[in-house]
Amino acid sequence: MLRGGRRISVSAASGYHGHMATAVKRLDLHAGELIEIEGRRYEVVPDGEGGLTIEPPITPVSELDAQRGTKPASAEDFERLTADFPSDGEG
Repeated sequence: MLRGGRRISVSAASGYHGHMATAVKRLDLHAGELIEIEGRRYEVVPDGEGGLTIEPPITPVSELDAQRGTKPASAEDFERLTADFPSDGEG
């Protein structure tokens, strides 16, 4: 977790092994930056309390389709595939 540009580390192994001291690295991060931790990408975003936090970035559907070799369903295919779904009547 990031607060005010600082990383706060929480040890997940506190039960059996007790609390472990960790070295805290100061990161000069700003909202909107992308960072990578152990091969996973995260976006730095405001946490609503004046600090920062990280969360997985929002990936555009077009990028996901390109990665997976897929494409969006046509309007006709969508209608055909969803015709049996119950409708709430709101369009």
